[in-house]
Amino acid sequence: MRLSDSDPMQALAFSNCAREPIHTPGTIQSFGTLLVSSDDLTLVTHVAENFIDYLKSAAAYQGQYQQSHELLGQSVETVLSEQLLHDIRNLCELSRSV
Repeated sequence: MRLSDSDPMQALAFSNCAREPIHTPGTIQSFGTLLVSSDDLTLVTHVAENFIDYLKSAAAYQGQYQQSHELLGQSVETVLSEQLLHDIRNLCELSRSV
């Protein structure tokens, strides 16, 4: 079943959202950050400039990286905690089954 078949109002809302212009292409909102990995969740492929600030605020951060760009090409396992990576893998599996 497609989204538009199930709820016309929701389909309209998504359609309107899709037409909304991106106000600052290439950036993320100031209260967020971004870390992108390879499909198999092994390597960091993209990272927001402010990601390291979020990482430093995490209790498990050990000071291994000082700048966000240093994370590029690194193993995701060295960047994220074992528990967080486990949770992300579970969510990815769930999303594939939907």
